[in-house]
Amino acid sequence: MRTLQTWLFGLLCAVSAAVYNPQIYKLDALGIGWDVVVVVALHGALAMLFGRIPGVRWAYFTLMNLAGCATTYFYTVFGVTVNYDSVAWLFETNSMEVNSFLTWRLSLLMGVSFLLGLIQASLSKRVLGDVPLKRYAAVFGVALLAVAGLYKGSWAFFKYMDWQPTYEAISLSRVSPISIPKAIRMYIHEEGESEKLLDLPNPADAPSQLVVAEDERPTVVFIIGESAQAAHFGINGYERQTTPRLAAMPNLLNYGVCRSFGNTTRVSLIGMLTDARIKERKPQHASFINLFNKHGYETYFISRQNKLGRSGHLTDALISCSKHVKYVKGRDIELVRHMNEAIGDTSGNLVLLHMVGSHFSYKHQYTDQYRKFVPDDYVNEELSKYHQNVINAYDNSILKTDDMIASVIDALRDKNAVVFYTSDHGDSLGKRGVFLHGTTVEQEQYEVPFLLWYSDAFKAARPQTVAHMQAAVGTPVTHDFIYHTLVGLAGIRSDVLDASLDLSGTMQSGVAEVAQPEAAAAVQ
Repeated sequence: MRTLQTWLFGLLCAVSAAVYNPQIYKLDALGIGWDVVVVVALHGALAMLFGRIPGVRWAYFTLMNLAGCATTYFYTVFGVTVNYDSVAWLFETNSMEVNSFLTWRLSLLMGVSFLLGLIQASLSKRVLGDVPLKRYAAVFGVALLAVAGLYKGSWAFFKYMDWQPTYEAISLSRVSPISIPKAIRMYIHEEGESEKLLDLPNPADAPSQLVVAEDERPTVVFIIGESAQAAHFGINGYERQTTPRLAAMPNLLNYGVCRSFGNTTRVSLIGMLTDARIKERKPQHASFINLFNKHGYETYFISRQNKLGRSGHLTDALISCSKHVKYVKGRDIELVRHMNEAIGDTSGNLVLLHMVGSHFSYKHQYTDQYRKFVPDDYVNEELSKYHQNVINAYDNSILKTDDMIASVIDALRDKNAVVFYTSDHGDSLGKRGVFLHGTTVEQEQYEVPFLLWYSDAFKAARPQTVAHMQAAVGTPVTHDFIYHTLVGLAGIRSDVLDASLDLSGTMQSGVAEVAQPEAAAAVQ
């Protein structure tokens, strides 16, 4: 009986190792064979270590199987690997995101893996629990040395032979379950680094000047899109007309493809709300919202996404300086109503509207009104099989975004107003077998739309500014432009701004018009 339990325990450990490391099956036959031996040996050593410790064995085997099942599922289905960003998503996710990914198949797999963990823990107790400590220490010591030698030797050999995919597949940052605590440690480290940025200098403390008359302060609306890929916007040359309303919109300036600061919301929002730049990642100043507050603007942050929570502590600090912060439910179009209720007939407003946009699962982000491209149904576990359906659903979500942006513009058409739209990042839609965003570096995840609209009243008040904006169309743009352009659109000059990144030209002498120079406010 003891022998049978020992063999069963060893078999389950080997199966776990082989199943929970799917990255090795993209190699050739030799690479697969050898890497399987390596990961099985590593799993065996960890099972011997933790299976001998009462209490710990139950936590180890259940968590190892749950984590291994989840990582294998997301790698196989979405091409997502275990790294800092995937761990950040796990710790910072919200109910909307969980519901987008939760299927009965995933639930069943997680249940089976949990049961498997309990079985392994029970077997480890029977097999290792009563082994004399000295004997156990001797056997484990020899096994540990053998496994270490096998791992190091294999790594060195594959490195020497320049078989990069083979040695990368067994790197400790990719081998389950070792990759998980390594990614968690990186997340903790990065969170610590992020907290250092909470005390960023306030841009309002630097000398700045309002260069438009107080009664001519415009309403500036910044729409923060979600997962919108520039190549799927009809106005950017996409074969489908996914932006019919924007294509017919007067006074709309399309700057084409914009390079995003990051390929996750938590990273990109830092680049969109501060003066951080793509090359110099750390911001020098806190949010531009502070400058709007300083010069008498009413500031609003209205979000359709869940409360940002730990979407970086820094991100929360950046938007919390808004005078009004509101999280709303419903559809993206509800943001328009909340904006109208907030600003009424007033001017001199900054409104940030944070959309759900084209967040996965795409088919859940729009109503039948926007269901133009069909069929649009798919199964999460078979996205490659339903590849065209996934694209159809994604394009329908862009149609929804087109209508939402156009509705914001319609609400502001008779006001002195300007609307700025870009997305936090794009999404991969199956090229090279990659879906979603954030865990692999794919070009389309960093290519987002970049649009500016101005009202006739804004043009009448700021003709030189509009001329400068029009002349800038065709300029290669990135998220670096957001901070400086938004402040410029408000008619604010500041020592913290970079004129080369201000599409409004306000920072350039002679571009910003002051209707009543004596009324312009200079604040030191």
